[in-house]
Amino acid sequence: TIRRALVSCHKDDEDGRGEFERTRALLRRASSVTGLLGRMAPGISSPKPDSPDEFSVTSHRVRAALLQDMYQALSDESAGFHLDVFNSVDGDELHVCISLHSAETIRYLLEFNAMKLQLQKGIVKEKLGADQPEDEEESSPPYVQYNEVLSKQVLGPHKSDFDFFRVYGKTATRSGKGTILSGQQRIRLVYKYINRRLDLDFAVSNGLLVQWFPAHNIGRLADLTACWARWSLMLDFTFVQPLTFLNDYFSSRVTFIFAWTGHYCKFL
Repeated sequence: TIRRALVSCHKDDEDGRGEFERTRALLRRASSVTGLLGRMAPGISSPKPDSPDEFSVTSHRVRAALLQDMYQALSDESAGFHLDVFNSVDGDELHVCISLHSAETIRYLLEFNAMKLQLQKGIVKEKLGADQPEDEEESSPPYVQYNEVLSKQVLGPHKSDFDFFRVYGKTATRSGKGTILSGQQRIRLVYKYINRRLDLDFAVSNGLLVQWFPAHNIGRLADLTACWARWSLMLDFTFVQPLTFLNDYFSSRVTFIFAWTGHYCKFL
């Protein structure tokens, strides 16, 4: 079943060609392949071999083709991603590091996925008339669905997303301008983009990929260590935690676990 991991063709290609052509070529030329990938997306016909005994499709061939196709699809300038490829320390694994920095691609993916971003605290008071105390972490500004022209419509033609939405990581970005995406939101966008084309979990479970995982940000880890992840804080029985920071980095599900654990310890 070498088709399930290839979730879909790239529907935005002007010439109508699908992505992962090397991998699909293996399927078209193979007489039978079992146990590797599952089903293709609706509208993609099942591959038929040109010659039943042309060659055998091995997992090595498929893995090599899959990594080449993935690199080609994501490293294309129009995709807007940045890729680094390097060997593991012992040389038996190939790591593909995917990052998202292109402002144009970020705007496109935000609108495509209908993602919601948090407003700046000043906007809430000045434009929405909500008198939220800016110095209280509990007074969290609302999230609104991203639209590329929203900031200009609300604030004026000379304003940008950085004047309207919350800005993260000004000291961590190369430009010093920051980004309107938190770390977990950026990872979510990358994951959704890839998973529309390749079922990552299915590929791992069937041996096509060793593993996939979001990598830590060294700068953000240093900030977490300074205010939260330190052994000395084990003696702080107030159990106060930087939940907003944790939510930005780990997402709401993981943050809730830490918040509940802290609440339970304090209750005890």
